[in-house]
Amino acid sequence: MKSTFEVDSKKFNEFLKVNVERGTLHTKRYSLNIVFFIFTKTEKKFFGMNGKNKFEITETFEYFPNMYRISGDYKLKSNNQTEVNYELLPLGFVYHWFKFMPLAVIPLFNLILCFQVKSASYKDFVIANSIMICFVFFSCFYMWLKKRKLENIFKEVFEIEK
Repeated sequence: MKSTFEVDSKKFNEFLKVNVERGTLHTKRYSLNIVFFIFTKTEKKFFGMNGKNKFEITETFEYFPNMYRISGDYKLKSNNQTEVNYELLPLGFVYHWFKFMPLAVIPLFNLILCFQVKSASYKDFVIANSIMICFVFFSCFYMWLKKRKLENIFKEVFEIEK
């Protein structure tokens, strides 16, 4: 996505310094690291790296990780305008876990239900699979919400036109 807004590149760089806690996304993205990051809370909205004209950030989380990162660059377009090119990209393992884990659980659960519970009827399978399909739709909806929320927070904090 391309956005142009009324601020010079030095001020945008200052926005990055104020709102981004520096660090690599590889240490922040795994949900197993939540225990360590609960005790190191920060007031900054984003976590990631930024250079002279490039940035790669994600939302700072406390309990539930974000599945997306914002990767982009910025350059001075005219006297007082900065052009920001950014895109929302999946954040590796967490993204694939939320996307494919519910789909992998359904056949596994059906195998367990079929072989372990001998008295399971057709009605039990329908009820269990209906609940699991609802979880699949919920995880897709949750991912969509997190992506939308990340983009809205980015636009709000960095004062980018919508």
